Amino acid sequence: MTKDQFEETLLGLRDPSPFTPRVFHNKQGDSVEFLFSDEDFVAERIDSLVTVYYGQHSGDLVGCVIKGCTTRLQEFLRENPGLLIEVSDGGISLAHFFAAKQYKSGDKVHQIAYKKLREQAERYHDMAVLELCEV
Repeated sequence: MTKDQFEETLLGLRDPSPFTPRVFHNKQGDSVEFLFSDEDFVAERIDSLVTVYYGQHSGDLVGCVIKGCTTRLQEFLRENPGLLIEVSDGGISLAHFFAAKQYKSGDKVHQIAYKKLREQAERYHDMAVLELCEV
């Protein structure tokens, strides 16, 4: 098989449908990943819960992963009792979570990242729910 044939075969395997934002709940990994772009990305950990993804080419925020649903998120909610009213059906809106992180952060760059994440979570509110695991 030539290089061109191999490339053509690989491109033929590619999903032709347009990208749709996704939220992946990984209970075994105790994490939630929120992707709103299919661009390749680099990851930057911004606090003990959140790692943000920036597009390799655009530099735009393209997603994030939240780690520690079981313990650290429960602790975060205990430290921020005002958010408890937003918990329904065992979940919390990612938009509300990101808003709380934005207002609590003392770092301007992180505040901007949280604001952009909140805006994306608001845009895709039907899927952007963070399920809380039992401790």
